[in-house]
Amino acid sequence: MLENKGSLTKEMIRLLKKQREKANLTQAEIAKRLGLSPKSGKMYISAFESGKKKNSSIETILKYLRACGASWTEFFKQLDAIDFKLKYSHNNHLSLKSSILMIK
Repeated sequence: MLENKGSLTKEMIRLLKKQREKANLTQAEIAKRLGLSPKSGKMYISAFESGKKKNSSIETILKYLRACGASWTEFFKQLDAIDFKLKYSHNNHLSLKSSILMIK
């Protein structure tokens, strides 16, 4: 699966941030829900959402999704659809934005 790791990772981060925004939660609120201190927790969530926290565990991703009240199965379905589009696109120049729009 993860053939195009860089692009897929960017899309994963984008989808995670989208879940928080969909729930109308701030980074500080997510930090609080995760049991992190307000200041350092907000900084951690900011780094996580900007891709500065490399190699986040599946446990971290699942906790973040739970804090957002999001469905992890739906998240991974969306991610799988993006991966499929990236991997099997006949046109290697197909933009990720177009791929996202196709699965909505």
